Amino acid sequence: MSKFTSRIARSTLPASVLALMLAGAPAAVQAQDLVGTWELAVENPQGSASSTLSFTMMDGELKGELRTARRGRAGGDGREMTMAISEIEVEGDSFSFVASMSMGQRSLAMSYSGTISGDEMEGTIQGPRGDPRAFTGKRKTD
Repeated sequence: MSKFTSRIARSTLPASVLALMLAGAPAAVQAQDLVGTWELAVENPQGSASSTLSFTMMDGELKGELRTARRGRAGGDGREMTMAISEIEVEGDSFSFVASMSMGQRSLAMSYSGTISGDEMEGTIQGPRGDPRAFTGKRKTD
């Protein structure tokens, strides 16, 4: 091998190794990857509950809402309630947001954080009453 060929091999080897390493790395999630309607399953002390999470992109900004049946210690009345989504952040394959609503003079805020992979997500919800709860989600395709 000539000096010239040896120099090229040394200078391109690290770049080719880096390219191979990056080819296997997961792609970063972008805000538009959350756009759509997601069916969430939430584990809580009373069992599993479902909710619907919707994200839209408006003027380059991610917006969202969370719809869930009203529940409580006495079981709730089952009527659907809608919570506004704010503080949406997406970094790498991770996301977080706050779902909140007002009920008279009281307000409720729950912090969601998780990861997304294609049409699936998973994470935790931190509410005002204590321990985090796990959730999983699948993108609705209809």
